[in-house]
This record gives sequence, C-alpha cells and structure tokens, in this order.
Amino acid sequence: MPAGMPLGQAKLMARRAAIVDAQRNLVETIKGTAVDAETSMENYIIKSDLVKTKVSGMVTGARVTSEEITSDGTYHVVMVVPMYGIGSVADAAVTAMVGTNSTPTPFPAPSAAYTPAAAQTTTTTTTTTTTTTAPAQTVSTTPATAISAAAPSAVAAINGGYTGLIIDARGNKMIRAFGPNIFDTNGRTIYSVHNVSEDYAIKYGIVSYAEGSDAWQKAESGQLSRVGSHPLIIKMAAPKARCVFNCDVIITPADADRILAENQKTHFLDNCAVTFEI
Repeated sequence: MPAGMPLGQAKLMARRAAIVDAQRNLVETIKGTAVDAETSMENYIIKSDLVKTKVSGMVTGARVTSEEITSDGTYHVVMVVPMYGIGSVADAAVTAMVGTNSTPTPFPAPSAAYTPAAAQTTTTTTTTTTTTTAPAQTVSTTPATAISAAAPSAVAAINGGYTGLIIDARGNKMIRAFGPNIFDTNGRTIYSVHNVSEDYAIKYGIVSYAEGSDAWQKAESGQLSRVGSHPLIIKMAAPKARCVFNCDVIITPADADRILAENQKTHFLDNCAVTFEI
C-alpha cells in the first residue's frame, strides 16, 4: 500500500494495482497456452482481431476469487478466467481454429482393405489343448501370444459397443491443447476439432486428459464419464513430428481403421468421448 495517505485510500489504490497486475499475468498465461501442435494463443491474438477482442474482454471480466492484505502490508488478489464455455479461453481458441458457425467435417470411412475379422482374431487370450491318456484325461492350458492388457475382449470386438476412446500416450512428454489431432502414419486425419460441433468443443473441449496412475486406472476401468464404461484403448505410435508442441498423436493405420469402424457403430467420436493418457 502507498504511504502518506489515508488507510482507506491506500487500500483501494493497492487493490486496484493488484488487479491490474493479475490481469497482466492472466494475459501472459493465456498467450502461453497451446492451441494445436503448431500454434499458441499468442499467435492467434496477434493474427486475429476477433481473438484479441475476446481475450481482452475475458481478462477485463476476470473474477476475483479471494483477496487479502498480507502481514507486510501487500494487497494480494486471486483472479480466474474460465477455460471452457462461452466467453472462455476455449471460446477464443476454437473460434481461431474453425471460425464461426462452422459445419463439422464428416469422419473418414475405414480403408477398403480393413476387415473386422482381422481385429477379432487378436483378442484370443488362451489356447486349450487336450491330451488323452488311459485311463484319465489331462487338460493343459497354454498362454497365447502376449498382448496388451488394454486389449478388448473378443465379444466386444465382434459386437462393438464401445463407449469412448482412450489414446495411451504415456511417456511421450505430451502437453494439453485445445485442438489436438489424431493422425495415422500415412498422414490421414482420424479426429480433429474440425470433425465435431463447435459449440461442444467450446463448452467441453474435444478431448479430456488423464495424467498419473490413479487417473489412468479410473479411465480404463470406466470410472470417467467422458469415455464411458467400455472404452476402446489404443496405444499411440508416436507424437506428431516437426511440431512446436507434442499434443497431436500418430497411430497405426490398422488402429485408425478400427477406431473409424467402431465409431460407425456407436458414434463415440461424434460425442467427443476421447481421452488422452499423458
């Protein structure tokens, strides 16, 4: 608080200075958020007057959640802006990526070479052989070829019914972004902000993120509402090459076809039921 003036006036001046400082810090934080693999909010603020106006209005309307005068006479305020929803950071970011009143691009179809039967054969977990000797019968069970613990059951592969998609991107130094993409190794776009409702992307984001062992376990066991009780789990092949931020993922063409084929049954991609494990 400034010295040499009445206490009430000094408090008001210190509070105002703290709010202005907090607003500046918010702008710097927003500018640092990743929009997609190539750009941050700073790029769009510079390029787009619409985005700049939205961010300025958002920061001006930031909400004070707490304030206090500390023991050394410093005025301290905490201010927040929403990450998602109308008038949020996501509102500015998604608008920058897709424009306004955009129509979602349809998801691609699985490649002509894809056969669901091929996916079904990979779900066998055990083989049983029977050897007969006199007078008794011995049954021995031998484990089949090792597969990922996240692989779905044979029944699920045949009948479909997946409620969402989990991309296992652990160990790749991924960061959170408003517009992450899923590509296959052939460069085909499987999932992006352009495939979903603009309103939904602004309100909820096109993916959720699970970070840490507890969050991974909850996601895979169906305890996260985003991907539902029976998610399809796919291992990422690599992060997208030649990008500023590691937020996009690359999967194999076979996994991409499987995702697209399963989406045709339950439309989980249409509902943004996607989680990235990071």
